[in-house]
Amino acid sequence: MFGGLASSSREAVRPVAHQNRTLYFYSALYEGGVCDRYSFQTGVTPSQQLGVMLEWAKEQYGNKVYVVAPDYNFGTISAHWVNEYAEQLGLEVVGQDFLPVSQSDFSSTLQQIQTRQPDIVVALPVGSRQTSFYEQFAAAGLKDRIGIISTNYGSGNQQVVVSPSAGEGIIASQNYFQVVDTPTNARFVEMWEQEYGAIKEPIISEANDTWNAVMLWATAANQAKSEKSDDVIDALLQGVTVDSPEGSIKSLPSNHLMHQVYLVRGDNNHNFEVIQKYEDVMPTYEQSVCNLIENPDTSTQYSPE
Repeated sequence: MFGGLASSSREAVRPVAHQNRTLYFYSALYEGGVCDRYSFQTGVTPSQQLGVMLEWAKEQYGNKVYVVAPDYNFGTISAHWVNEYAEQLGLEVVGQDFLPVSQSDFSSTLQQIQTRQPDIVVALPVGSRQTSFYEQFAAAGLKDRIGIISTNYGSGNQQVVVSPSAGEGIIASQNYFQVVDTPTNARFVEMWEQEYGAIKEPIISEANDTWNAVMLWATAANQAKSEKSDDVIDALLQGVTVDSPEGSIKSLPSNHLMHQVYLVRGDNNHNFEVIQKYEDVMPTYEQSVCNLIENPDTSTQYSPE
């Protein structure tokens, strides 16, 4: 099975897939920690995004951090990771706000940000209504003195929706953006245009992650000479490498991937420029808590204490 976007949808599917011993690919960036033989996560995790991005932001902006996140497991667990990495890097979290997905007025949050005076805002809004946070943040004049970074900005083409003045300068970190310069991505974009016509909005990371899922399944099935879920899983657990649009990826015993991770900056034309690439980035947390070769019966989602 291939599918699901929100973490809530994954957690509805995952126990059913496990019970029926059916391999399930979840292809979106998420809050991390899933450890389940029958659930394979092809998206990037906080342990691959947040550490490198916060370290970069500390050097660029300063030490005080404020977190704005949606009030469900993606937001709350991601915020927990911000606190974990902040402690490791010597940053101070001066405030955090968990907001309903339906919220579109952020005046009280912006007042709190103005009061707490952070150097960095970690912004994790989701959905069309929460995307207005970026416009309101810019309209309040906060962009001029506070850096804004995000693990999910651009994953739903938010940069296309916001005005150039609001989007310019926002820092995002994911394993794929259409501007990634690899030979495989050039072929991927060409095939996309052949199939769907001229690209009107940039190809997003979930498209790359879904492509990765299908190619990983096919490669593993060929190696196992079988399409049965358990045979394909055994091949994936031993390590399958694929030349992806993002660059080289490799399956791991935690049912996650080694990724290439890109730090990008929003420009004034609804797009991004790559400012740094991190090669062969491991999901360090997932690798530390999850080994499905040694513990194949595990079916849980770990999170930092």
